[in-house]
Amino acid sequence: MHRPNRYSLLIAFFLCTTFALNAQINLGVGYSLGYTNPVEDQMIFEKFNEDRPWLEDGLEPMNALQGFHMGLRYKFDFVALELTWRNRFRIKRANGIDPSTNADFQRRMVHRYYSYSIGIENFINNFSYGASIDLEDFAIRTEVTGIDKDFTIVRHYGLGSHFFVSYNLNAGEALSFAIRPYVHIPWQTYNIAKVAEEVNGDVSNSELNANYMNIGIMFIFYNGRK
Repeated sequence: MHRPNRYSLLIAFFLCTTFALNAQINLGVGYSLGYTNPVEDQMIFEKFNEDRPWLEDGLEPMNALQGFHMGLRYKFDFVALELTWRNRFRIKRANGIDPSTNADFQRRMVHRYYSYSIGIENFINNFSYGASIDLEDFAIRTEVTGIDKDFTIVRHYGLGSHFFVSYNLNAGEALSFAIRPYVHIPWQTYNIAKVAEEVNGDVSNSELNANYMNIGIMFIFYNGRK
């Protein structure tokens, strides 16, 4: 009765040991630059600029995101699993002399995306492709003249995915470099009606949902055995 259990344990131990010896763990750090075009978001800030023709610098369109990320990759032969934390953001500023007060006016807007993801990657020589499932934390913050500190206008949690291809280069005995075009697709839109209310005093639409899908490119360094 006990012998099959012992054999099973020995086989499981052997398989796990063999997998660990052939697998490799890499730490990855990278930078990303992406393009997005949320129509609802741009409408809000275009109206902000139109209503304030005295601005020297208006709020620019929300069409770019940049950021950094860190990941831990577990690679075995031609397949890898990776846990990743990403921080993407866009900072916009407007300033001018408010004629109603004859004083300096400034507004700062920050779009911020945090994501925590688990992904799979398949390798074919120097090329690879993969996808991830992401837990997302999206927020829009602002800072405006007359208020001591910045504050969050909206914050949403949701799910999304990254789909990507990579070209991988050796950068040394224990370093590799990946060039990775990607598309990031949120699984839902985010309601930004409170942004329109805060920025423009617009309460006409309580369901102003924006899609922040973005495409771009990542540059990633991995350390460890290749």
